[in-house]
Amino acid sequence: MIVLPKEVIEGMDNAAEAEVRNWWEDLSEDAQKEFILLWDQRNESTALCAVLERGETVWRPLPIELMGMPIDPEDRADERLWKKQHYQYLTREPNMQFMVLGHTFHICRAHQKAQDILKEGRVPSAFDCPFEKLDCPWKRASELVSGAEIVLGFCLKRKLQ
Repeated sequence: MIVLPKEVIEGMDNAAEAEVRNWWEDLSEDAQKEFILLWDQRNESTALCAVLERGETVWRPLPIELMGMPIDPEDRADERLWKKQHYQYLTREPNMQFMVLGHTFHICRAHQKAQDILKEGRVPSAFDCPFEKLDCPWKRASELVSGAEIVLGFCLKRKLQ
């Protein structure tokens, strides 16, 4: 039997708690495991994944990295996949990097154009740094793909760290 997460019954009166505990005990072990994975908010809001070990939820880093890929102008509809959550995640992760064609770059946030890239999830074609920095990561990535537009997206890393 898997233990009911205490957060589920926090703040409940005795009658409601007893009802929830009875419901929990009627669930199969597989259903309890699935509930635990779905219940924990961290599974939705951070780069962690839940793993059950000996009936306990253990959090492991989700092996993701931010990738940039040149896109065909006809595939612009795919930009709708870039969600508000991606922007929020990127702005909370100061050490996040992105990769384009095997080259890794830090994420610049120093100017409005950089903020727009993070909000839109794409590097405009032939990007020019407003500060005219030669080592601008957005400009270097743009040059790497011969000035093509780049769309950003998350994917699983090839090697676990």
